[in-house]
Amino acid sequence: MGQNDTAHPKEASTSRVRSIEEEDPAPVAPPEFDPSRMFGIIKRKALIKDVASAYHAAIFKCCQQLLELQKEQDYTNEKRDRPTKHLKKSR
Repeated sequence: MGQNDTAHPKEASTSRVRSIEEEDPAPVAPPEFDPSRMFGIIKRKALIKDVASAYHAAIFKCCQQLLELQKEQDYTNEKRDRPTKHLKKSR
């Protein structure tokens, strides 16, 4: 058995990397502009706007109901008496 029968592991791995790099194809060019894709984008945008407006309407309705309940219970005008921090000394 000669010394050349077994290659150094580091040299073997670098030769594999070189062979993989040589097999890589050239970079692919970006696809051309396809106007038919714009229809899908526009439809999705419109759908998102519809969902957002429905959500906004539901939240607005809940806020109005809460405001009405607060007015009925006089929460907004009610003042609570706080206990005094220091008692006054009587003379």
